[in-house]
Amino acid sequence: MQLFCLIRTIVLNNHHMNTKNVTKKANLHSFTAKILFIDFCRQIVIDRLLKSRPHNKKNSSKPNLTDEYHMKKNLTLALLFSMAFGSNAFAESYIYLTNSTTEPLSISTVQTGHNNITHGNEWEQLAHSVPPMSTVKFLRFNRDQGIKWGKKYWFTTTVQGQSSSVVLQQKLKGTMTFSNIKHSANYDNWKDDRDIYKQHISFDGQDATLAYKASYARASGDDFHYIIQPNLEQQVRDEANANSFNVLTYNIWGLLPGITAENTYDRFHSIAHMVVPGYDAIVFQEAHDLASSNYFRDHIKGEYPYLTEIPFELGRILNGGIFIASKWPIEVEDNIVYQACIREDCLASKGAVYAKINKFGKTYNLFGTHVRAYTTPEDIANRFEH
Repeated sequence: MQLFCLIRTIVLNNHHMNTKNVTKKANLHSFTAKILFIDFCRQIVIDRLLKSRPHNKKNSSKPNLTDEYHMKKNLTLALLFSMAFGSNAFAESYIYLTNSTTEPLSISTVQTGHNNITHGNEWEQLAHSVPPMSTVKFLRFNRDQGIKWGKKYWFTTTVQGQSSSVVLQQKLKGTMTFSNIKHSANYDNWKDDRDIYKQHISFDGQDATLAYKASYARASGDDFHYIIQPNLEQQVRDEANANSFNVLTYNIWGLLPGITAENTYDRFHSIAHMVVPGYDAIVFQEAHDLASSNYFRDHIKGEYPYLTEIPFELGRILNGGIFIASKWPIEVEDNIVYQACIREDCLASKGAVYAKINKFGKTYNLFGTHVRAYTTPEDIANRFEH
């Protein structure tokens, strides 16, 4: 116990030295609470380990004090190392903004409320603009170190477009060892769950949707995602004109749920009923999840009764994820699976599909593919092979 108290004192002093560079007055209450909790857990673990160890009948009345001492020392050091170097690295939340408009957006964040935290230390704006059709991680803030018990901290981000702006908000309240967080947008009611919230807005002269939600990211902090999405104009198909042919290409992110994609079924349902109508043909990519893609294909047949098959090659775990859906008859279809693949792409039957489509006697030859992504020299070379 003396060794533990000595180590605890050293770590407390070290923590004080580190934090005084961040704030003028060190905030040790959360760290002290962690130490007391670790001390309590350490003793419970040691007692259980000692009770579970077989005793020598000859010396059953004499506990092995040397073993107990080393056990306490090693467990204490392990717990302290985990607490001191593990928790601080992950006790943060990050804020993301997706710009689905065709113009760049500028962003500016201010922190108000209790004023003991500083930019560049406990919180930081990571980006000041979001390119068109892009997602940017623009803000981080700490969830424990420097956050005082009972104090409130507001983070307010103004997103500026060509002629419009929106406000993104988060609010921290310090607890004894951590902090609670709520989020909102445009001064709406504060939210503290992981539901999706939507606001219908006018942004840069267009009807749009501002959506946001919290997402589990790590044990010590959720991340928060905001998106500005212009409402898509309903396509009007020229039913009588054989020389008019509207095509949409759509990556529906239908990878295996729980591995890469999220909410696959809900997303497929929304796309099938809200985005799809009005085109002569659509080329879909990443319809890899078999159950969800079968549901999706069945539900778009009312609008697009003619569908190509999804490529699949024996020996691959996943199908190719790509198919063409057409309003008009498909007279000929074909597909290939790329043999050149690298890394995780070798699990899927990625390739290309072809459909010969007849619209009132006019033939349209439509191809769709989904090649290797990323920008390393190896990735680029693989795309050229495709």
